[in-house]
Amino acid sequence: GNFRGLFYTSAPEESIPRSNINTDALWRISDTTVVLADLNENIENDSLATASVGVAVQRDIRMQYFAGVRYIGDINSTIATLLMNYEISAKYSALMRYSFDFSENSEEETSLMLIRKFDRFDITFEYFYDAIQNDSGFRFGVLPEGLGTSVSGGQLQNLFGGSQ
Repeated sequence: GNFRGLFYTSAPEESIPRSNINTDALWRISDTTVVLADLNENIENDSLATASVGVAVQRDIRMQYFAGVRYIGDINSTIATLLMNYEISAKYSALMRYSFDFSENSEEETSLMLIRKFDRFDITFEYFYDAIQNDSGFRFGVLPEGLGTSVSGGQLQNLFGGSQ
């Protein structure tokens, strides 16, 4: 197909080879504002596979937010994403995520997550709505410190044969 190639350094055997040009850019406007961009051009088909631009901001030590737009050429879709993280206290924070597809003029995804920090791990409780899969519900997760991975309620349900 004409989608972009991907290379996974941790698992090269799972990479998707393509003749393409990948570019990434980061512009640190200030200590609290960063503009991020990437572009992937498929040389085989002379087409734009993906392109995105976004702004990440942390004006206050307790609040960070991100706003970005991504174009996906294979499905001719332009998706905007808003993300906000707010630290309620030293132990609790809230994360909100919203995505909207301008090509379809429809909502893609909405979620609200509450995170509780403990000494060596975090527990998450999330409400989500996925318009693409027509799925919604609640998820929980356990994120051990330093392991770089997590276990969520959705993963456990899939492991034991249930749906989310």
